[in-house]
Order: sequence, then C-alpha cells, then structure tokens
Amino acid sequence: MAEITLSEVKQLARLSRIALSDGELHAIKKDLGSILAYIDRLQRAVLEGVKPVSHISGLTNEGRADEGKATLAPSEKMIDVFPKKKGRYACVPRILHHD
Repeated sequence: MAEITLSEVKQLARLSRIALSDGELHAIKKDLGSILAYIDRLQRAVLEGVKPVSHISGLTNEGRADEGKATLAPSEKMIDVFPKKKGRYACVPRILHHD
C-alpha cells in the first residue's frame, strides 16, 4: 500500500487553495492514509463469481408508452384570453424591478 506523504498533502492543499496549519496537515495526512488503505483493501477483494448489480433495492422503473395528448391552443388563441396584450404578446405584471 502506498502511503501519502506530508509533501503530497501540502501539494493537494496548495492546488485546492486551502490554507492548513501543521496540525491540520497531519490530521488530513492521517485521514487520507486511512481512505487510501480502505481503497487498497477494496481493490484486493476477491470478486470471482459475484454478479454485478446496478442497485441493491431490487426495484425497477416502470415505463409507459409515449402517448400524444392535446397541447395548448395555438398562440393566437392563448393571447386572446389575456386581459392586456400588445400585438401578439401578452402583458403580465412586472416582478423584477430595476433600481
């Protein structure tokens, strides 16, 4: 197993633009070392005969056929129902104000 060095942690902090104290550097070195050790352990796991799964719940998505449905009326008919309009555009109350 490759262990992460303090200089590598400093480089990661620099690339991430994170300022770390010496205590934080050592704590993160320890944490990253634990994470890398766990990844190494997972990589050594024997998976012969294990079926791959996409999820463990056993649920499946229910699909349905696409069906055409009636859509909104053509835009001219929609504009006709608006109380205020300008030509072919509907006028609605302003919600954004410029100061």
